[in-house]
Amino acid sequence: MKKQVPRFILKYAHSVAKSFSPYAQLLARAKIKVPRAPSQAWFESLPVTSKESYIKPLSLKKIVAFSNPEVVYASSGSSGSSTFWFRDEKTVQDGADLHRFLFEQVFGIKRGEPTLVIVTFGMGLWIAGSFTADVCRALRRVGFVVSVATPGIEEKDIRSVLRTLGPAYRHIVIAGYPPFLLDIVRRFTMDTDDVITHPSLFILTAGDKHSEEWRAEMQTLIGRPGADNRVINLYGSAEAGPMAFETPKTISLRRKALRDASVREQIFAGQGGLGGLFNYLPKQVYFECAGEELLITKVMPVPLVRYNTHDRGVLHVGEDFKRKKGRFSWEQLPLVAVSGRTDVALTLYALNMYPEHLAITLPEHFTGSYLAFTRTEPGPVSERLVFAVELKQGATPSTYDTEGIREAVVARLLLHNSEYRKLHGDLGTISEPAIELFPYGELPQKGKDRALLCIHGKKPRIVFA
Repeated sequence: MKKQVPRFILKYAHSVAKSFSPYAQLLARAKIKVPRAPSQAWFESLPVTSKESYIKPLSLKKIVAFSNPEVVYASSGSSGSSTFWFRDEKTVQDGADLHRFLFEQVFGIKRGEPTLVIVTFGMGLWIAGSFTADVCRALRRVGFVVSVATPGIEEKDIRSVLRTLGPAYRHIVIAGYPPFLLDIVRRFTMDTDDVITHPSLFILTAGDKHSEEWRAEMQTLIGRPGADNRVINLYGSAEAGPMAFETPKTISLRRKALRDASVREQIFAGQGGLGGLFNYLPKQVYFECAGEELLITKVMPVPLVRYNTHDRGVLHVGEDFKRKKGRFSWEQLPLVAVSGRTDVALTLYALNMYPEHLAITLPEHFTGSYLAFTRTEPGPVSERLVFAVELKQGATPSTYDTEGIREAVVARLLLHNSEYRKLHGDLGTISEPAIELFPYGELPQKGKDRALLCIHGKKPRIVFA
């Protein structure tokens, strides 16, 4: 049965086509007329938009005049310069509604119970931290007794908030990037003052997927092994904010996919690797699939209509999922399976690295071929950027080679990725790559999960394990 486009989505697309002049001009160039009343056929004829074709050409003056945004955030794109994103009361309320569902239905936090939210995402202009703080404060409008602390990635401040304020609250929610949170929680559990032992502690992550091994370690570190409602990941984007979320049900399905290749194929449809699996609220966002990429339509200050996220994804609507995958039970909300971006080589501490960010020139005794990937490690630093580099025949590696390549990679990232500049300023050498040298002909052809492979003389490509 063909998927029905919700009526509110049709009406929204129609209003955007009539009132937002940049989108109206886009339709005019595509020779698509705006009917008196929208239909599913008309909606499906609308062009796919993207950051490159739709967002970047927009005049900031027109955006401000049209949307009257309340808050401005920023993220780093493939060009290295910041892209500005806008939020208004509607988008904050949508984010608050999603977090309300999480607090009530997943965490079991009731209204009126004092709750401390500690935001450890990067703050300032960066969207993840500031928007999370905004939507959690908005929960107070519907009766949640929420206090929001914003230490960002300052470890000493996070420690101070946990130690001093934590005992005063019934619940604590720590929000942040997965690898960063694992780093600090590992270190906190080694402390003699036990700042991470609050009886009702929850971990809320976003910005990147994580493994089930990661989740299990985090559950153990906070003293709640096997408690799937204690460690939850969100799926979202700079353009649209948070869109979907894990639940104990999606986590259980993801583990089945990890154990059983046939289940993995059913859920992730050959996307490569084990992605994230999320529920979403269909009244907030409309998902479509175009090939292997996810499109979204969502009410935003900059209207998003059939917008290409460049995320690899598969949709499972409730009834279809139950009928075709009868081995699984189904509960209420639809599912989206996401396996990473098609235009991003890899992520480090949840920041995106594009192929052009990693295009370095190697010394003459190297072939020019390399593999870049991120690796999860034990110890105080949980995630490391790795550059595996191929030597020419007969070449001998040296310490100078590794240091020179490391410096070249760091210099390139500092120049072209504004978020990496912030990360490097905060974390220092922790954010710098490990360099691994390989004899001629022995360079690995793919990394774990996702990697950028550059073979000398060929166009660099993103590969999946």
